[in-house]
Amino acid sequence: MFYLLNTINKIAGTSKNISFKKAKVVVVGIGANIIGNASNETLILTPGKNKITYILNGKAIKESYIMFDFYDINNQIQSYYYPNKL
Repeated sequence: MFYLLNTINKIAGTSKNISFKKAKVVVVGIGANIIGNASNETLILTPGKNKITYILNGKAIKESYIMFDFYDINNQIQSYYYPNKL
């Protein structure tokens, strides 16, 4: 089990909190098979920056490159490329 911390910004222009259920991340790459879910099933996003902790499960081979696909509140993918070899 591996933990991943992600910082997101809540949508600007709103002062209300937003409930975000079942935040997930998928890790893609050659030899990688990793999925993760937020450590809390329901998140409350407040104005400004929010930190989300994900619990990851799966495997990746050494010397591979990976990319994290985070699913946002609109179920759209927000990708982050991890530039270092594992």
